[in-house]
Amino acid sequence: MKSQKLLRNTLKINGFFSLLCGIDLLLFNTFFMDLLHVEHALVLPILGGGLIFFAATVLWTAYGKPIKPAMVWSIIYQDIAWVVASAIVVIGQFFALSAIGYELIIIVAVLVGAFAFFQYRGLETARS
Repeated sequence: MKSQKLLRNTLKINGFFSLLCGIDLLLFNTFFMDLLHVEHALVLPILGGGLIFFAATVLWTAYGKPIKPAMVWSIIYQDIAWVVASAIVVIGQFFALSAIGYELIIIVAVLVGAFAFFQYRGLETARS
């Protein structure tokens, strides 16, 4: 693989962003439950734990030498799934979240979509 700079940097940003979000959801569970109007106490800690696990996988991939394309594709697919799930939650408004809750979901989905795009571009650049 040629230059992996774009790919490696995007994976690192994705990984650290996911890690920070996961830690925030665990440490500030009550704050986010009130802000987002989440009714079930376990939803955000489970989501936070999942994000921490995802972040570990992304960072492990980002710091691997060489970066394994199969791992990157897995991360891209997971990012796309996050964006699709976010769209379904926002469009369907299934959870009666606060307005800021839906806005945060949209903002995070846009960021995650950008991660997927730049990871794909980085993978393609590194292969050519």
